[in-house]
Amino acid sequence: MKTTLVRHSSLVGFDYLFFGRIDYQDRAKQKSEKSLKVVWRGSKTFGSSAQIFAGTFPENYEPPSGFYFEVNDASPIVQDNVDLFDYNVQERVNDFAAAAVSQAARQSEYFKGRSSSGPNTDALADALAIAQHHDAVSGTS
Repeated sequence: MKTTLVRHSSLVGFDYLFFGRIDYQDRAKQKSEKSLKVVWRGSKTFGSSAQIFAGTFPENYEPPSGFYFEVNDASPIVQDNVDLFDYNVQERVNDFAAAAVSQAARQSEYFKGRSSSGPNTDALADALAIAQHHDAVSGTS
């Protein structure tokens, strides 16, 4: 079954496959053996045309700490109303950027390509876009 999946995946154009959730014992074993990323070969007959790059994230995928925005979560909200005393967009942008960098580039993809989680992620995405645009135009960070 596995080799058929790999062979068919490579034939339809998949270059790689990443697993975000696996058994904790499998993940620990892969980490200790340094085999989180491998070339998965589906067929000796088809050679390299039937292989794909496969990997497992070193940790489960999730937003950075403090940015969960789930019901009953203690993550600080993004307050983007400048008329309110607890306006904190710049602080939350700085916190998010620091968390994303420290967790690795894969975590910064959490909000990209995902449906909105409501006003907190919308305000954060807008503020990050403005900050990134400013950095790109001015050459500063």
